[in-house]
Order: sequence, then structure tokens, then C-alpha cells
Amino acid sequence: MTSVNIRMTSTENGKEHEDSPEVIIVNPSATQGAILKDGAGRRVSQYFGDYSSVDLSWDKVSVDVHVKRGLLCFQKDLGRKQLLNNVSGYARSGQILAIMGSSGSGKSTLLNALAGRPMRDMRVKGEICANGQQLGRDIAHIASYIQQEDLFIGTLTVRETLLFQASLRLGHLSAEEKRTRIDEMIAEGELTKVADSLVGVPGSETQCLSGGERKRLSLCMEVLLGKPMIFADEPTSGLDASMAEKIVVFLKRLANAQRNIVVTIHQPSSDVFSLFDNIMLLHNGQVAYYGPRTNASSFFTSQGYTCPPDYNPADFYIKTLAAQADISEPNGNGTERAGEHEQAAGANLATVQPSRQTQDLVKGYESSPEKGDCSRTIKELSAKKQHRLRLNTSGRVSWLTEFRACMWRNIKILSRNPILNHIRVVQHVAVAIFFGLAFLQLKKEEVRDTTGCLFLIVYMLSLFGVFNNIQVLPTELPLFVREYSSGTYSISSWYIAKALIEVPACFLLPLIFNLICYFMIFRDPMFTKFLFLWLISALAILTSTSIAYFVSVIGWEPLNTLAIAPTIYAPHFLFCGQFILIGNVKDWMLPFQETSWLRYSYEAAVISHFGDYGGKIGYYHDDPPNPKPESYIDGGSVIETLMMKEDNLWTVDVPALIGLTLGFHICAFIILFIRSKGK
Repeated sequence: MTSVNIRMTSTENGKEHEDSPEVIIVNPSATQGAILKDGAGRRVSQYFGDYSSVDLSWDKVSVDVHVKRGLLCFQKDLGRKQLLNNVSGYARSGQILAIMGSSGSGKSTLLNALAGRPMRDMRVKGEICANGQQLGRDIAHIASYIQQEDLFIGTLTVRETLLFQASLRLGHLSAEEKRTRIDEMIAEGELTKVADSLVGVPGSETQCLSGGERKRLSLCMEVLLGKPMIFADEPTSGLDASMAEKIVVFLKRLANAQRNIVVTIHQPSSDVFSLFDNIMLLHNGQVAYYGPRTNASSFFTSQGYTCPPDYNPADFYIKTLAAQADISEPNGNGTERAGEHEQAAGANLATVQPSRQTQDLVKGYESSPEKGDCSRTIKELSAKKQHRLRLNTSGRVSWLTEFRACMWRNIKILSRNPILNHIRVVQHVAVAIFFGLAFLQLKKEEVRDTTGCLFLIVYMLSLFGVFNNIQVLPTELPLFVREYSSGTYSISSWYIAKALIEVPACFLLPLIFNLICYFMIFRDPMFTKFLFLWLISALAILTSTSIAYFVSVIGWEPLNTLAIAPTIYAPHFLFCGQFILIGNVKDWMLPFQETSWLRYSYEAAVISHFGDYGGKIGYYHDDPPNPKPESYIDGGSVIETLMMKEDNLWTVDVPALIGLTLGFHICAFIILFIRSKGK
């Protein structure tokens, strides 16, 4: 969803005809070979520019959210909380608009509303238009969104990270054009030296990219798509002044190439602040100032707040608004606290009179010339509402392409995490050797020990399947939500690729486990019965892995999943048939037994071992057998004693394990679909 052609059409005499194009977002590859320059006359990448202007305007935008407290049925409805109140403004192509304000002033809320990304229970009112047209969520076709937190797959290189995005979102380009564009983005983002280095994980031994390089990679991922608008939430967060300036200079170059840039920023340095064209100051969800950066000082002076000549204007504006918030305290200490703010800041703020109201800057802006200029510009930008935009999402790829790309990335992740793979293998080998030594060469008459050993084999492998996967998915869910909300891929392609990548391990690991312990435990091993036990163990791991995915999407956070897992695991463990015989379970407990994958895997293991599959097993107290009936035990009697049926192996147990695997995956997919929509 990358190259977007927007055509203007109108209707006359009941017939639709095409007008002269007002907005044409060209395919960036069409400019190949052209020499483009930014506003300073410097040569820029051919994929940076040559876009027709797309202007954004919003009028009287209000946002409120439904607030609840508590859990599930114990939630208390606290009503709706107002986050934004009648916010108006505009953002023009070729400029950078900085939305500023103290924490909690509504900066990110406004950015999400403008980008068509409201959160769950958030209600947006007002008019938001791109070139005079209300697009809603369709604005994502022409706008990129860069979130504050940088999320990447640490085991991919910089080039591979960009290649994954290009493969899914630049479907209209050839492979050669994609590679060329990626090389251009790497060069423009000053990432050439680390192009083939792993992205790594911040704060770990695998960290390879600095904070500034990670932020530039985030920008390059969105610039790569060739969209004319960019929303960036706190793009300089966590960076030092030098790195922050590089990021904003990078954005300024994009703006000079006719991109429309809207950013939120908390407290920029004076050098960074000087790069902005327009600024919007928010205070408690209302506009305290909107207009050119250079006019802000005169506006504050007209309101009685003069910025000292040697003071950072951005700091002055933010601290002034913070002092305003203190005046509003009903305990009468507002003036004293405002003075404390002034003294701590070291700024020569104008004396705050106690008679001033809380929203004096907001009220002053409402009657200021800057407010009038803003309103006139919004009306001008909204003057073409009779036209309708038609979006052509030619960059969308097929579901199969999405699936292949997700599988390619999963294979890279798996192959470049040898420590985790080695730990899993060592884990299975160590436990298999321990089991083999504990049950070494079981005697034929030790039926109880044999059934207990079979149970422990499927139980331990199932336990590995749950806890080896239960914290893998939650670590990738934040990145999944971000990529899915950006239209990178569908939920089904990502989830199916994620589930299928675990299938080889679900067959290989139990093979290693059983190769070691099976031939150590049983005196007369039968290769066919070994194969049956391997197959059943693999099905048990597949089912437990699907349960791990199910628990992961319920808990979402790693700590939550660890808390939920025992609650779901305990009933399956209790009603497996080892502790309470299958036929002795209370009727009202049958649903737990019928959904216990341990019950089916344990029963299948017992039947495959004691039944006639691959050879009949007879257990004798003496050799030759004593003719006394109590001295002879055969496999069939063992199965009957455990209230199992030999015919259940293929008619009940194996189909049930396959059905539970698919069922838990389907439930996990549905929950993931619902929760990701809300995020």
C-alpha cells in the first residue's frame, strides 16, 4: 500500500468526469534519473521528492475517551474524559509543523486523530481534511506514521529490515527497483556503514545500532514508501541534542522536497526549534498558540509573557504553560507555585497576576490575529469539498506474497538465534538422559512404572512446548500491531507463518528426545512402537504450542501469560487419566477431560505401547510363563485396567489432538484479530 494516485472527479448532469488533477501522488520510480534538489539547493535522493502538494486541515476537533476502572464484570464506568477541545489548525506541504506542550496536554492524541489512528473507546469529533476531502482512516494511503518507540526484529540487518517492508508495501516495483530504492534510503539515512549489521536489541549484548541510527532507520522505513505526508510522534525522544538535530534536519530535507511533516515534540533544543516552520502549543487539550514559529514570541509578549533574549524559546513556552497550570489550583497556592517555576527555570517570566484565569493564554489566542489567520487558511484549504478523491492502492501485494515474506523473516529469526536453538536441544537431551537413567531397562512386569514413564514422556514434552513458546509471541506482538495497523500485512498471513515455523521443531525435538530415552528404558524395544511414540509426542507438542499461542494472545504481556498459563494447564494435567482414571471422572468435570490434550496423548502412548501396533507385548512374572492366570499380564489387560480402549488410537486420540491443535489456533487467531483491532 505505497504508491497512491489521487484523482479529482466531479459530477455534472448525472455523469462523472475527470477534472484536472489537483493532487497526484506519483510513483516515485517514475522520477528515476531525475536530479532533485531541496530548498537549500542540495541534491537529494530521487525518491525523496517530486510530489504534488497535499495539505491537511482540521477544524474544531474534539476527542474524548470512555474511562473504566476495574476488571471484567467488576469494572466501574467513570464516564467520558475530554482529551481535546475544539482544536483547529493546518499543515502544509513543504513545511514542518511541531505540536508542542507539556506531558498530558494532548499532543499524541491529536496526532493519532489526524493520522486516522484513534485508540479503543476514543471518540473523535470535528472535520479533518486532506486537500479539502475527509478521508478518515483512508488517510493511511497517503500518510506514513512513525511511532515514538522504535520496534525492530533484532536478528535482521538494516538492509533486510528495509527489504521486508519493500517486499510487502512496494508490490508495484520490480526486484531491481526495490533494491535500488533501498540503497538510496540507506545512503540518505546515513546508514551505509551499518547496512549489513544486525539491528540488535537495545540494552543487550546484541545491540548493534545506536539510538540515532535506529531512529533514522524508522524514518527510512516510512520514507521508502514514497508517501507525501509523515506523522512522527516524538521522533527525538531518548536522543541527545546532536542526534536529535540530525533527525530533524533529515525531516527538514523531506519537507523541502514537498513532503508534509507533522511531529509532536516535548522540549526541543533551540537549534531543533529553529528548524520548525509552524508550531502548535497545546494546554490541557486546547490551543494556546498556532502559527509561524517566528511569530510566537510576539504573541506571548502581547499576552504579558516576554521571553528573555538568551533563553530557549521552546523551554520558555512550555514552562509558561506549566506555570499557568499551577495558577489553576483551588488551594490558593497557585501564585506561589508559579513563582517557584520561574525561579527553577531561571527565566525572567512576566509576573503572573492572581486575577488571571487558568486558560488566559487560550483565551488570548482565541481573540488574537493568529487565530484569525488560522481560520482563514482552514477555510481556503476546505474550499474544494465538492471534489471526491479516488485512491488507487497499487502497491498492495497478494496474500501469498505476504505469507512468503513473513515466512522468510521467521526463518531468518530462527536461524540467527542459535543460542535459543541450542538451549532447546540441550534441554531435551539432558532431560531424555535423566529419564533414561531413572527408568533404565524397566522390567516387563513393572507395568505401573512403564505407564508412569509413558505419561512423563508426553507430559514433559508438552511442558516444553508450552513454556518454550509462551513468551516468544508476546515479545513480537507490539511489532505485529504496529505493522498490521500500517497495512504491512494481514493478520492471517502473519499468524499462519508464525505457527507453521514451529512445526519442524515440534517433530525434530521429540525425535531427539525419544531416540535417547526410549532405547535406554525398554529392554525389548520395537522400532515400530518407537515411531508411534514419536508421532504421539510430536502431536502433543503441536497441541501444547497452540495452547501457548492461545494463552499469549489472552495475556498479551509476558508476565501476564506466565500468570495465566498454570490456570489453563492445571485442569488438563489433572484429568489426563494418570491420577483419576478416565471412567471415574465426575460428569460435571467431563468438559475438562474432553479438552485435555494430555488425556489423549497419554492414552495414545499407552495404547501404542501395550497394544498390537507394531507387535504384541506380553509381560511374564516367570520365564517360561507360569500357567497361573495371575502370573501372566498382557498389553490388552493393561489398557482395560486403565479404562482405555485400544480402538481409540485412530478414532479418538489422534483426531482429538489434531482437532485441539486447530481449535486452539483458531481461538487464538480470533482473539488476536479482536485485540489488534482495538490497538
